[in-house]
Amino acid sequence: MIVLAALLICQGVAFATDFDVVEIPELGAANIQDITGFNNLGQVIGRMNINGYINGFAWGNGILANVGTLHTNNDPGLSESNSINNKGQVVGTAGNNGNISHSFQWEGGVIRDLNVNNDTNRLFSYALGINDSGTVVGRYMNWEGNIRGMYFLKDGVVTEIGSVMLGLYQMRVNNKGQVLYQILDYDGSTFHTYIWENGIAVEFPGGSGVSGLNDKGQAFGTAYDYAYNPIITIWDSGIVYQYGCGSVYGMNNSAQIVGLAYPAVQNQYHPFFLDTYSNENVDLYEKIKTSVGSDYWTNQMLINEKGQILISVFSQDPYYVRRTFILSPTGLFCQNR
Repeated sequence: MIVLAALLICQGVAFATDFDVVEIPELGAANIQDITGFNNLGQVIGRMNINGYINGFAWGNGILANVGTLHTNNDPGLSESNSINNKGQVVGTAGNNGNISHSFQWEGGVIRDLNVNNDTNRLFSYALGINDSGTVVGRYMNWEGNIRGMYFLKDGVVTEIGSVMLGLYQMRVNNKGQVLYQILDYDGSTFHTYIWENGIAVEFPGGSGVSGLNDKGQAFGTAYDYAYNPIITIWDSGIVYQYGCGSVYGMNNSAQIVGLAYPAVQNQYHPFFLDTYSNENVDLYEKIKTSVGSDYWTNQMLINEKGQILISVFSQDPYYVRRTFILSPTGLFCQNR
């Protein structure tokens, strides 16, 4: 069953939710490569360039920290921060002394090896997600690359999820322990999305468009119509809800979503906030325009359980300068008119 709902991004319309906009200057530095996570504490993770080496970072309370590597000899190396939970625990992958990729956990300035690589088939491992209980999911492969799989790590015990030969494109774990992952099939032509729970994987009908799963089991992502136009989509209990032309970047447990929508009045995708329960939507383009100017494009958007929105954009004047903001909801300020 598909339910079509209107998402109208219009000028001259006021809504019940406003946002305070605060810029994060540390995340506008030229060496910031990308942003991959945002939690309820307002902490942000991603990757940055340190003297030609990509390293994971964690930002909070105005402090930008390099998560480092698993090297014990102080040599430079590579790492990436892939996921952060609401306790501030970060997971990702980092090189050891031999530059072999190992799954790591970082917390409070301390990085440690998760010891997933204790099997010859798991010589290289990459942590991709962590939930609030500390359960970690990720992928691995052997030296030859002909054995590739996915793992579920809970209380120090590794459980095999399954093999993945051609490519793993999404992998997340929610606080119920449900794992969403997306793989390419063996002929290299079709994406399949699965939800794995307690050892059982069930294929999800969203195909390649699903990009995340909240703690209620609601999935979000981007579907495509017959003309291959992107459609903002939520999958909930067998029902597909669609909200117009655009794409979804994130959704919290209150089914509030953020992403990019195509407005009727301008030929440019606008960042938006939509509360799917109240059907209240806010065009965030004007919020960022005040700080950046009208000529910018959105690189990343995430939303936490407090309704705070992280937006990272690139300005066009000056050209290709990253600016990153946290938007915090302030409640009632005006009614529709």
